[in-house]
Amino acid sequence: MNVLIVDDELLAREGLYSLISRFLPASTITAVATLEEAVARVSKRDVDLVFLDLNLGGPEASGLQLLRKLKDDLEARCPVIVVSALEDQLVVQEVFRLGASGFVEKRVADYAAFRDAIQKAARDGVHVPAKTMDRLRQAFASRCIDGANLAATFRELSNRQRQIASLISTGSSNKMIARHLGIAETSVKTHVTALFRRFRVANRMEFLALLVDHKIDLGPSFLAAPGS
Repeated sequence: MNVLIVDDELLAREGLYSLISRFLPASTITAVATLEEAVARVSKRDVDLVFLDLNLGGPEASGLQLLRKLKDDLEARCPVIVVSALEDQLVVQEVFRLGASGFVEKRVADYAAFRDAIQKAARDGVHVPAKTMDRLRQAFASRCIDGANLAATFRELSNRQRQIASLISTGSSNKMIARHLGIAETSVKTHVTALFRRFRVANRMEFLALLVDHKIDLGPSFLAAPGS
């Protein structure tokens, strides 16, 4: 596995290198410090996993800019795990909206969370931070669907809705979903809005949290089941 670290701080790069080597001992790890270096490396199409810091020595939007470029402009299919000291929930929400597969807080020395993010990315899953999960549970606890009705609602989805729900669960943005399915992005937005309304969630983060909370896998077996 080829892993790319994007972080402008030398000590942070070395720390990530050590952690990744521990959890992915057979991987080949490359570390870069700038947005330009990262774009050049990912453009070679041989990167399997990216660890990205949001604050690349400039405005905090630079990391978000790179994430958007990797997922939308370069159509990178490799998972991107954001590792950042930023704890703003709006930033975390934007990270997942843009197609990240995980968010790990730099200030939290949680090896289990780091390992979980890697394992889920390897399975096309998404790692939502525990702190974010707690806040999301509080936000939609009063309106979310209970477990039994949740399973029934998934079974009632059309085949197209199943495809889109599955792609959302892997961290795909609307633009990525549109390209993958060969349909207009406006059609994807319409389906996504309908899905969120059906599951009583306000946004992507809440939908992902719902899946994580109920341990719902929207992988091949889910797609193979007949839709309505």
